[in-house]
Amino acid sequence: QIEQFKAEYQEHNNIGLFDFDKLRELHPTLKLRNKKNVLFFDTGVVFNISVKWNSIKGWQSVKGTKANIGAFFKAEKKTSTLILTEGLKDGINANIAFLTADILSINGKSNSYNLKAHNIDLKKYKSIVFANDRDVKEEEFLKMFSIEYKEHFKKVRFINWDLIEHGKDITDIIQNIILPKCKTKRERLRSALPTLKKLLDKKNLIDKYAKLRAKEGLETLKTAIKADNKEMAMRAIKTLYMFDGNLKEAVKYYLTKQNETKSNSGLKIQLRADNRLSHYTKEIVEVLEAKRKVFLNAPTGTGKSYTSLTELPKQYKNIIIVSPLRMVTNEHGAEGTPYTNVKFDDKFHEVEADLNSNFIAVTTDAFVKLQHRYKESFKQRLEQADLIIFDEQHLYYDSLGFRDETVVACYDYLLYKYEGKTLFMSGTPILPKDKEVSLITAKVLEQNKENINFYYNPFDDTQQIIESIDKELESGSVLIYVNSRAKVSELENLLQNESIKTLSITSYDYKLDGEKVDDTILNEDLGNIVYISTTKATTGVNFKHLKTIYQYGTPYTPNTLIQLVARLRSGGKYFLIEPQFATLREQYNAKRAIGLSLAFQRLAISKISDGFSSDDFKKWLKSFVLLSHNNKSLQGFFKTYQKAFQLIESKGLGKFNESNDDFNFIGHNVKNIDELFEQDDKNEFRKYIEQILIDWTLKNDVELLNSYYNLSYKITNATYRVSENKHQLITDNDKEQKKEKRADIKDELKELYEQIDSKFESVKITSKLLKKYGFTDTELSKLNDIKIHMKKIKDISKNQDRITALKFHIIPKQAIFKIANELIIANGFLTIKELDSMLQKIFITNARSKAPYEKLLIETFSNSF
Repeated sequence: QIEQFKAEYQEHNNIGLFDFDKLRELHPTLKLRNKKNVLFFDTGVVFNISVKWNSIKGWQSVKGTKANIGAFFKAEKKTSTLILTEGLKDGINANIAFLTADILSINGKSNSYNLKAHNIDLKKYKSIVFANDRDVKEEEFLKMFSIEYKEHFKKVRFINWDLIEHGKDITDIIQNIILPKCKTKRERLRSALPTLKKLLDKKNLIDKYAKLRAKEGLETLKTAIKADNKEMAMRAIKTLYMFDGNLKEAVKYYLTKQNETKSNSGLKIQLRADNRLSHYTKEIVEVLEAKRKVFLNAPTGTGKSYTSLTELPKQYKNIIIVSPLRMVTNEHGAEGTPYTNVKFDDKFHEVEADLNSNFIAVTTDAFVKLQHRYKESFKQRLEQADLIIFDEQHLYYDSLGFRDETVVACYDYLLYKYEGKTLFMSGTPILPKDKEVSLITAKVLEQNKENINFYYNPFDDTQQIIESIDKELESGSVLIYVNSRAKVSELENLLQNESIKTLSITSYDYKLDGEKVDDTILNEDLGNIVYISTTKATTGVNFKHLKTIYQYGTPYTPNTLIQLVARLRSGGKYFLIEPQFATLREQYNAKRAIGLSLAFQRLAISKISDGFSSDDFKKWLKSFVLLSHNNKSLQGFFKTYQKAFQLIESKGLGKFNESNDDFNFIGHNVKNIDELFEQDDKNEFRKYIEQILIDWTLKNDVELLNSYYNLSYKITNATYRVSENKHQLITDNDKEQKKEKRADIKDELKELYEQIDSKFESVKITSKLLKKYGFTDTELSKLNDIKIHMKKIKDISKNQDRITALKFHIIPKQAIFKIANELIIANGFLTIKELDSMLQKIFITNARSKAPYEKLLIETFSNSF
């Protein structure tokens, strides 16, 4: 060793002389003699130590009575670098070698760095060096540097032992690399730390954390698959997605589970070269006569509609065909078919004649309304039917928790309550797990399948996409799928600027080159044209001359994708375009829907626009509803709680008007509001998981879908390049308008965030952290306006609990007492947990606890009641 380093070493506060001769009197086998250097915690006050030794090296490490706290050595001057070492020996050596860094040590991998014991504030460090031993395992990193400090993981880098030939710890690095290069204290002061940093891995601790979480997720997934626990598998999928894990096994398991049925036995039909299902009408009828509840799994393009509209009416004298989609029902009841299109009407004589037809076509919405309004008459009509056909059965699954839950009500009635023969048809059926049914599977021979070439985001910019659309129009029509009506309008403007002929389709209207037209226009031959549609508006609809589909954003579910691709009946191309502002997140709206419904009941609100300006409604809005400064109007109210209103509509408790600018609430006498929404958050989570799975599949292994679905086509991954660019598909004018709106809001929000950061600086809470834990800008604004007892917040140890307490602070006391009184009046008594649960339905928090407000409520009642 260099003499100067050796001299500093001998004089170090944590090094003393230990008399091994005295110890040998107790342990005669001890080979060390005389007085030798030994490390101990503190400066000698505590001298209760045990020694790991060998006769050649002297000492290796020391454990003292307080060694589990570790030791902290401050640099002589203020520094922005912290080095973490495993042992006290390494800590002392690092303290002498790296004079411009603070050093924190622990004693062994089994302990965690105790930052609080040494009052260490990680925020003041720009760089944290984890001086890990060579043998540290992935999971040990996070055991030593706790996940509690996850927000600092980004600046923690560790030693890359692949760059170092010899040695096992930081002491060896100091001895073999640092000291030979830095032979004096001055050189160590200038070059030791930069030399060490060259030996660090380019990745930071976030990568270790992500790998570990992905590994945990994979282990959980394996356990879930082995135990056949779908709920556990879904939680594992979420973990794997968040930490970029491999989801291939998850996709395979989930798709297998989705296509399971209680009874897997059934008729299997191998279709002929023309792929026509109608050749097997006799066999389908035989199964229906024997089993009564039958699911028909036949790929799109094999003639399910032709069979039900033309062949089955030859076998049965009285048929009702039901579909969730108005456009499909219009096709069923179109001129040239034996079916009469039945629509709901408040006056029975208006629908009676149509209902008495032997063959009727009806939407699920009309079916449920007729059933509720004309109970006995409609029941008799159902009894007259020889067969009921439920077309597009997969939409039952997609409709769970969506606006039109009449699909679910109709499906459940036909499957579980109706005793007559029922045929459920789909290209991607979702089979019930709780009822034995018969399954007919019609398969297309591999050699007869059409080929569809799939391309994942191959475009660099909007112009390339427009040029591609223009080129594809030469060979046939083009269909562009998007996930919102707003994007339909933006795309329409974009393509019209390029003089490209368009027909836009939403659930509300049809526009040919921007002009409103009737929905019967789909029956016309428009030549090669660009159809722009939301995914739900045209499921099951056939487009003339269609050769190419562009999907803007990930489809909702694997089933949705299969249905969309199936529009290419004679093969073609399918392009997936990554949107610039895609959102993929789980949304929990059931609590909000319950809160709104209960409020509308209490305030006797029917038409929201009428009640919005009333004094009682205004008081309720002020006390219970958080609306941002730019959403104080009725439309802002609908925009903020859109998903919750859609859920309310799905339960039949109300309905948006045609223009979507008002809502009629009709659920005033419904008692079981909570029960109605019981499954909805689960459905939202399930949809979130399915979107994760299809998103991963499209990016990584799209051809996997060929193995798990009964298809009339074959998906071929033809992606020749994947662009890193994401796309907005919007005109400059539309973009500018959006930008102007955002700019005004951005300036206001910037000022708000700065005020919040300043206000909560003493408790180390920032606006960014509050946003991360679910605070809306409106809630931040309210938090900024009210007085907060900072000492109480500071006394709470964990940040997440502090944030829950802040969420509680913005709940008006008036609202708490009002809900409490209502519970007491209803039940005769009040429990805090029940009140907590009610508050969560309106003031939602991302807390760790199921009863996050409990302690805060107890304190409130103690002080204020």
